Amino acid sequence: MLSLYIHIPFCAHKCSYCSFFVLPENDAQLVDKELKLEELKDKYLASLLAENASWHEKQPEQQIKTIYIGGGTPFELGEERLFTLIDSVLEIWDVEFLEELTIELNPDPFDEVLDFIRHASRRYKHLYNLRFSIGIQTFDDEILTESKRNYVFNNLIRFFRDLQKIKQPFMRYNFDFIAFGKNIKEANPETYGKDKAVSWIPTLHPWDEKRIEFFIKLANSHVADCFSLYTLELFPGSQWYNKTNDIKRLQWNEEWIASEFNTLKAIINQAWYSRNEISNFSLMGKQSSHNMVYRTMQPYIWLGINSSSYIDGERFSNTKHWKKYLAWERQDKESIETLDEKTKKTEQAFLALRTMGWLHKVASFVELFEDNRQELIATREDAGLVHFDSEKDILKITDSGMNVYNGIITDLIKDI
Repeated sequence: MLSLYIHIPFCAHKCSYCSFFVLPENDAQLVDKELKLEELKDKYLASLLAENASWHEKQPEQQIKTIYIGGGTPFELGEERLFTLIDSVLEIWDVEFLEELTIELNPDPFDEVLDFIRHASRRYKHLYNLRFSIGIQTFDDEILTESKRNYVFNNLIRFFRDLQKIKQPFMRYNFDFIAFGKNIKEANPETYGKDKAVSWIPTLHPWDEKRIEFFIKLANSHVADCFSLYTLELFPGSQWYNKTNDIKRLQWNEEWIASEFNTLKAIINQAWYSRNEISNFSLMGKQSSHNMVYRTMQPYIWLGINSSSYIDGERFSNTKHWKKYLAWERQDKESIETLDEKTKKTEQAFLALRTMGWLHKVASFVELFEDNRQELIATREDAGLVHFDSEKDILKITDSGMNVYNGIITDLIKDI
């Protein structure tokens, strides 16, 4: 079975921490001065539909396991175009055993996004699992403003309530949050640990009591089937990457980021969400099937500009040049890479250990590990960071170990 990821690169603007390949509306003229933004979106949709049809011609017997529409901001394509795209994919491919259709959304503009979710739920009510992954990011108004988000915390309260009202049994919500670690405040012991019965909240927390209290209520309401919880990482291509003055002004550091992450994680865990991979927490049986496609190196096709695919041990990418992609000159021939056995094994180990599942047949990966692997594993097991079952020859990183995952992996596996 194949999985599809469809990249929609359009955004109203680029968030200050974002390093993804996206096209803000004010940069659209850089693609083609003769095209208006809506015409550009029409051409991009036509290219996506053509690419999708082309792949189906090459793999006509394939069944589709999951479909994920991400970005960018898919809703910027427009509701009508999005439905045209989804309908075309569902019509062309064999989706009888489709496990999941995910659409990324931002909570902006609220009413239009809510209407889209309502319309999608009526249009695709025959699907087993219609999933909406919603990029909330934070309840901190200053961060929302600095990162160019067009809403604040008080707006979000109504948005969550309306989301809850329109949810159907076949629908799932995933809420994305980022631990920015800005302006950590001391928790008030008079507020927490007594009448609130939440003494497990760490001493430091990122938001004021009102926001923390709402996040607790949100988690315990179970309106979310999953939470994605990330820590702030800045990469080349993001506006904040080299702007040290902005970083100092927002006052964050790694310790505060970790504290914020641990606070939100504690609240999520107490609400019965379990960690199923390094940045994702879900209610029982509600984890994302599409995420696990990547983690277990199942075959997938990415449609769209500057997107990558993996089939039969071969990885390849599409062009990142707009005019080429819009002219249907898609694949970047120089990107084709056939993974040798060592590279494939390294990625299998690297990805498997990012989940809460087990890495099986550890002995078959022995050449990837440092020579003193047994000592390293034993030390980390004593610290509660990994579990190793020598009889079954399986290894996993614990929930605590996930918090220091990078250190464990770089110590254990060579050349990482």
